[in-house]
Amino acid sequence: MERTDWSELDDTLARLLQEPSHASQIMNAAADVLIGDPFLTVNAWTLDDAIRIGAHLVTDGLPDAVAAEAERAARLALPLAYRGETCDTYALRLRAAAWSIR
Repeated sequence: MERTDWSELDDTLARLLQEPSHASQIMNAAADVLIGDPFLTVNAWTLDDAIRIGAHLVTDGLPDAVAAEAERAARLALPLAYRGETCDTYALRLRAAAWSIR
């Protein structure tokens, strides 16, 4: 028999499952930062700055443990940058990778 009485908890759970994870949001925020310098070449420093800024924007106000875990998960999901790749092309690949950790 199909359940027809949806509770408030069911609605909240459904909404949470549809929202992207904090790590995914960090990756998208980092992509926004990288697009700000579209012709700059991606390297370890630019990528680290973008992730740190993205993490600050997304996790500000969250408990430290939650913020640290979200940033760690985002860093683990980063695609490798190609030699000479510009920030704008990397940002596109970063957004695609963000979908993988929804």
